[in-house]
Amino acid sequence: MGNLMTKMFGASWKTTASMIGGTLMAALTWLSTLSYDQGQLALIIPIDWKPFVSKAAGIATLILFAYNGIRQKDKSVTGGWKQQDLTGATVHDADATLVQATANDSIPTEGHR
Repeated sequence: MGNLMTKMFGASWKTTASMIGGTLMAALTWLSTLSYDQGQLALIIPIDWKPFVSKAAGIATLILFAYNGIRQKDKSVTGGWKQQDLTGATVHDADATLVQATANDSIPTEGHR
């Protein structure tokens, strides 16, 4: 599954997946806590399910956002132990010295040295 996710979202797929999940759970938490005077939107989640959904979605939101924060600077993302080329593809260890040599010989841009 990791290879598929890496192909779809890149090296930082864990942060992308956890942020999407956390955002969806936050939206579900919000829907489950809407007051009934808000109209039909408040009735999307059945009344009997609202207490359970609000607790479960709230806990899931906290877990996913915490996981996202931990993975923000994952070592498998560029700058950690895996290097990437200009296209964003992961470079094999044998070619990593070429990537480093290219970075060392590059012309520095303004503000980045």
